[in-house]
Amino acid sequence: MKIMRVPAFLAFAALSMAQTAGLPVKRAVLYKTGVGYFEHLGNVTGPQQVSIQFTEAQLNDVLKSLTVLDLNGGRIAGVNYASAAPIERRIAELRLPPAGKAGLTEFLNSLRGARMEVRGGAGAVTGRLLSIERKTRSGGGTTLEVDHLSLVTDSGEIKTAELTPNFGVKLLDRGTSARVGRYMDLVAEAREADARRMIVSTAGGGTRQVFVSYISEVPVWKSTYRLVMPSKPGAKPLIQGWAIVDNTAGEDWTNIELSLAAGAPQSFVQHLSQPHYSRRPVVRLPEMLSSVPQEHEATLDTGSGSGASGVLAVEGRAPEMQTENASIDVSAGRSLGTGSRLGRTGKPGGIPPPPPLPQRPSGAIEEARVRTEVRTTARELGDLFEYKIQDPVTIPKGQSALVPILQSQFDMERITVWTPSRPDSRPERGLWLRNTTGLTLDGGTFNVTDGEAFAGEGIFEAIRPGERRIVTYAADLALAASSREETQTQRVSRAALVKGTLTLTNEVREKRIYTLRNEDTQPRNVIIEHPVRSGWTARGSIKPEETSRGWHRYRLTVQPK
Repeated sequence: MKIMRVPAFLAFAALSMAQTAGLPVKRAVLYKTGVGYFEHLGNVTGPQQVSIQFTEAQLNDVLKSLTVLDLNGGRIAGVNYASAAPIERRIAELRLPPAGKAGLTEFLNSLRGARMEVRGGAGAVTGRLLSIERKTRSGGGTTLEVDHLSLVTDSGEIKTAELTPNFGVKLLDRGTSARVGRYMDLVAEAREADARRMIVSTAGGGTRQVFVSYISEVPVWKSTYRLVMPSKPGAKPLIQGWAIVDNTAGEDWTNIELSLAAGAPQSFVQHLSQPHYSRRPVVRLPEMLSSVPQEHEATLDTGSGSGASGVLAVEGRAPEMQTENASIDVSAGRSLGTGSRLGRTGKPGGIPPPPPLPQRPSGAIEEARVRTEVRTTARELGDLFEYKIQDPVTIPKGQSALVPILQSQFDMERITVWTPSRPDSRPERGLWLRNTTGLTLDGGTFNVTDGEAFAGEGIFEAIRPGERRIVTYAADLALAASSREETQTQRVSRAALVKGTLTLTNEVREKRIYTLRNEDTQPRNVIIEHPVRSGWTARGSIKPEETSRGWHRYRLTVQPK
């Protein structure tokens, strides 16, 4: 019997041309770091190949995380994909300029020595390309730079032709023409979609299930929220959460199990799908070496051989700061009259009144919002938080979807927030909300609906369950605010003599005065954000409502007018 060995590259070509079946996506978990965990599950019969489509960037992640299992006693015979060297290296092997970085002169210079026919105004010249030189030509008061092409003819004569706009070059060497053709193919290939197909070969009998899992590069999913203010007294506001999901993978997501993880697991990119070439050192040929005398420095200090360490202690006294209460000037306000509009009555020859506007079912809309059910479960995954969509999700490839993840009531207080230390700061309407949903609210944008109309929008970072957070969404046009600062510096405020040591303490006291006026007919609960300064202590009769990493927050109620 004669055994014929088939080269590996021919075997893979035959495998790629074989009939393969797709392996659908069944589960996906998307993360905030731009990666997703995917699971494929499908049936195979006997020895069969299944294929999965990826992009170049996705294939790099797949190769460092791929798991392939035959769940019913079969085995995985192999996993193959088309390998390709980087296009820059493939072009460099042709000894031609990099794509997109060379003009006509540089390109022709790379073909020196090739036989070609140059056609111009003086006729056609045939020979081998010697060089292309740039020369300066003056005439008519102007100076121009022109390129001249030099050829060595078959008779040994050197002829020069100017590269004018109407000149033409024909390559006469078959090898050079093929090399330039290959160069153009590679340039065109760089513009095409980088689709890479992975083929999984299975071996076994009967019908079996094949499981494939991996991580892959995907767009970061985004959160967006709707904060709906109630119209009924005593009712709680409503928060609705949505996730924006993009399917840029090579396959459709049809009735998959989708989970969205809020967190930042570490992930990185490594170009495993491209052949890697190691840079080897260049070793010079051996030469006769001569020894050169070396000089060594003299001893400076004879140490004991053990390191000694010293500690410099610096003791500081924090200066003191006194904050005074803001004074509110309440003056009598004037009432604004309400005007009335007289409508026309229908008279002979007159204009009939317009039809009444349709009644808007505002109560039904509010009740429908409360009744809306979002089938999502959430759970803590260590440092991560996962939203798991209960219903199957379908997103075709190349499309995006808005997926509901949250529907709940929450506690909040309407406030006005003012941060005077920020440039061009003005009071802003806001909410002091507490996350009573029991879920971690992933950071994102939010939109406020008040009185069944748009009231403003903003953005917040992730809010853990039970956490209290201030969010702002609109400017408060009814509140006027100003601040001024008084600073007094004393050379020495205290002196202490202890055991022969005199300690002098310099103290700087700063007083900041805030003045606010409310022009609205409703009172304002104002939160003033005063900066936390290292080494300073806030003093005075008013205590902050709370203190964050960078702000003391003081509460003040400003009555109407």
